[in-house]
Amino acid sequence: MSRNGELLYLSRDDVLRCEIGPSDLLAAVSDAFKAKAAQGARTAKPMSFEANGGYFDGKGGYLSGFSGLKWYGYFAANAGHGQRDFWPMIILNEAQTGLPVAFIDGTWISEMRTAAISAAGATRLADPNARSIAFIACGQQARSHLQAFGAAFPLARVLAYGRRRETAEAFANEARAMGYDAEVMEAPRSAIEDADIVISSVPHRTLNDGFLDASWLKRDAFVSMVDLGYSWQRRSFGEIELLATDDRDQVPPGRGYNTDRVLEKDLADLLSQARTDQPLAGRRALIFAGSGLADVAVARLVVDRATTMGIGRRLPL
Repeated sequence: MSRNGELLYLSRDDVLRCEIGPSDLLAAVSDAFKAKAAQGARTAKPMSFEANGGYFDGKGGYLSGFSGLKWYGYFAANAGHGQRDFWPMIILNEAQTGLPVAFIDGTWISEMRTAAISAAGATRLADPNARSIAFIACGQQARSHLQAFGAAFPLARVLAYGRRRETAEAFANEARAMGYDAEVMEAPRSAIEDADIVISSVPHRTLNDGFLDASWLKRDAFVSMVDLGYSWQRRSFGEIELLATDDRDQVPPGRGYNTDRVLEKDLADLLSQARTDQPLAGRRALIFAGSGLADVAVARLVVDRATTMGIGRRLPL
């Protein structure tokens, strides 16, 4: 993968040119957490600090001879200046020598690895015959999750709810163009109460209190709480029979989950177990920690593909 004395730089456009599909992403992320269960991968708690009205995070992990770190700043006020609020970059190193291998724009990787984490959890916690999926918030995470779940489940119906109806309408139109029966819902309860799968991805720092009640869910529904559970009323978490996370080693310090419940399992636990044909009982949820291991897994996939295709710029160290 490496060339001694050189660093591969990949811009966002370079990453997109690698044309990595949702099935490849799901396989890479699933394999990484299976490796963690077998002691072949590691993560640690992220570094985090606030600065000038925003915050910086660093998270990463070790996987199959390579270590990676995603470093990013989040500044919500950037929107008022016409700039993105989120600027992630990923650096990948050889773990044996410490040699830097690649420096990668992490925007697309962050978007898609999040959906792959959700889909990986769903392969163990959701009904494999799920036909309907509901989205609470209809931004980029809804789009990436629809791609990921559409590749993993026989979905036919999309239910969309957003605080701005025009955003939900735009997302529903995209879903229809992909062949789904899509409907914009007027209220969050009507969106989730009949859905097999629910994705909640409201940016948690924009929420003062949860507005979703887990008792509204079908008895056998699966929820991916990309929002760390902050869209959900804390008192209603007792309605969820199994509450898992992606990575118990990666709980963000000072910005943890919106629940005091003990998390029974994480992805390493779930994916190390064989699938069962037994019907799943009760409501199940995956509440996000945002594992850096998934970033490393997808970054490795991107670098391998870019190297094979001759994409990117080689920079001297």
